[in-house]
Amino acid sequence: MVRRGSAIKEFGDLKDKDIAILESRLPCRLFADKNTSGQPRNKFARFFQAPNGQEALSDVLSGKVKAAIVDTPTLDHFKDLYPGRYKRLTILAQSPPFPPPVIVYRTGGLPADVLKKFKKGMLKVSQTEKGRQALMEFGILRFQQVPKDFQKNSTEIATMYPAPQHSHRDAE
Repeated sequence: MVRRGSAIKEFGDLKDKDIAILESRLPCRLFADKNTSGQPRNKFARFFQAPNGQEALSDVLSGKVKAAIVDTPTLDHFKDLYPGRYKRLTILAQSPPFPPPVIVYRTGGLPADVLKKFKKGMLKVSQTEKGRQALMEFGILRFQQVPKDFQKNSTEIATMYPAPQHSHRDAE
């Protein structure tokens, strides 16, 4: 994301510029890696790890950074909270949608009635103010049923955005 009217027109224009990234979100890190040949810290002048999307996008608007790498749910949330400020931003580059995170359980690990209550409760939690506030503490907007094309989308994204390869030295 960049300020509307910015001279920055493509990802390559960010070379030697200050950017903010929502690094706690894997899709943001993978997007930065892919668009910088795996070297985002060498591409940008300074690479700020934003604690949250609102701060990253506000830093773009205030001029502290030239761009921010955030995920779609964060951008949608910013648009809902600050529609006027959102209109002053524009999308510079965008990845295809990443599959949503999932909660996995082991079949037989919970009694069927408990699992059913848990699923029902998780799907409804965002329908109350208290529930939305609790979810926000974890950076979650809502829970939803696993999409039917989840596996297909996961495989496509994993092919387009492979996990970064770390040498043995990186692990030491």
